[in-house]
Amino acid sequence: MKRLPRRFAPRNDAPMAVISFLVLAGCSHVSQVKPTGLKAEDFWRDQTARVLETESISGKVLVHYEGKKNSISGKAKFSSHTPDVRFEIKDPIGRTQCVLVLEGNLLTAYYPGEKKAYLDENSGQAYMKKFLGMSLSVRDLQGLMLGMIPGKTKSFDSWEWDAERGLYRGEAAGKSGKLIAFVDPVRASLKEVKYEFPNELVRIAYDDFTSCCRETSSTSVAQVVSVNMEKAKTKLQLEWEEVLFDKKLNGLGISLPQDVEKISLK
Repeated sequence: MKRLPRRFAPRNDAPMAVISFLVLAGCSHVSQVKPTGLKAEDFWRDQTARVLETESISGKVLVHYEGKKNSISGKAKFSSHTPDVRFEIKDPIGRTQCVLVLEGNLLTAYYPGEKKAYLDENSGQAYMKKFLGMSLSVRDLQGLMLGMIPGKTKSFDSWEWDAERGLYRGEAAGKSGKLIAFVDPVRASLKEVKYEFPNELVRIAYDDFTSCCRETSSTSVAQVVSVNMEKAKTKLQLEWEEVLFDKKLNGLGISLPQDVEKISLK
């Protein structure tokens, strides 16, 4: 390696340069994005359009899950024709690990290798809590994957510009907890959602709208959706490989073999 001439050798004032850099870095995290005048009504209008446009949708998803006791990675086929949803998750060598089918409020989670099927009549909320440690239902996850706020929330208690984040911030309080949504000032789509429950904090982040999906459409889908349960120390990342906005999907149900053990979850 070529040595620097002596006149370029570090001087004793190097620590001051480091301090100056840190001060500048501390100031630079304030976003330079300016408010666009987006209103809360514009966001909810986008949510309504998103519900209609994603009524029938299918695609391929990479799934990465990290929990306290185990982790799972694999590919999944996703199909949704409101109100029915189907996930078919395969391991890295192509074997079916699990088939999740939500028909109305009934979730059937079938594990072919174990010859077991778990039945949950509350949209999969008990299943998600038991196996993934998440305070969300499969119905909630379906909406969040597509950038929609699930549940009955249809308005914010407050709406303001967050200069530090360069995003609009909407808040709504409900019986079960508090919702905080960070909204893109141009697309009017979600960039981050926080649910503050009494015993849990859930963060959902959306990233990369440029490579997926329908960027030229009025409804865009983030390619990467990350769900983080901070207290449960559980993380789930869904990465879209392909999204198809289908007009009609058939065959989303499931027929279980006779030798499968059925287990009800409450």
